[in-house]
Amino acid sequence: SEETLSLRDRLIFGSGVTLDSGKRYTQTVEKSFHLSMAALGFQNSSTSPVTVMAEVDKAQFALCTLQPGKIPQQPLDYCFTEGEEITFFMEGSGDVHLTGLPCSLF
Repeated sequence: SEETLSLRDRLIFGSGVTLDSGKRYTQTVEKSFHLSMAALGFQNSSTSPVTVMAEVDKAQFALCTLQPGKIPQQPLDYCFTEGEEITFFMEGSGDVHLTGLPCSLF
């Protein structure tokens, strides 16, 4: 399923964005933001890796791969700019939390 969220505001000013298995989170970026951290949620009972993905301009990119007990979180350094349509999703089961900052701080 696909959900439209205010990703930038949730990443920067709120609880972050939680990616759930099988869901895609899409928006056109209104104000540029920096994606700075991905962390496994507490719901991840599997030991299998989870890959955080982004789709930008119809191209898909792996942002990081997390694994319970080995790599529970990963610092990120990605800026998404105004006007880009982006989709975040994950491959694997469980949940991943994303957080960020305004790009103007970099």
